Amino acid sequence: MKYKFLNNRIKNKKFHYSPLFYDKRKEILEIKKSYYTKAKNNNINKENPFLRDSIKRNWNNKQTRKKSNTNYNIRILSLIIILLALVYFMFNGLGNINSIINKIW
Repeated sequence: MKYKFLNNRIKNKKFHYSPLFYDKRKEILEIKKSYYTKAKNNNINKENPFLRDSIKRNWNNKQTRKKSNTNYNIRILSLIIILLALVYFMFNGLGNINSIINKIW
């Protein structure tokens, strides 16, 4: 076996990978349990560490986003109407404004 490099065969590499299971809900539950046990013993400050998570959950809520989008669209529409009215009165003058206001009301 002096010339071992001549007899070398390419072998498949074996990986011993065992996948890990990550349960985010269980981890959050454990953190909350430890927080409240410490709170019972008065070992921590009163600031709630879960506030950020609750804000993220509320932001991801579809109703919240839909409501904010609706409010945004109404605001944009009202600004466009005001700008169009200003442009109209710039080109046509302010002499007829009383008759227009009376027709609207």
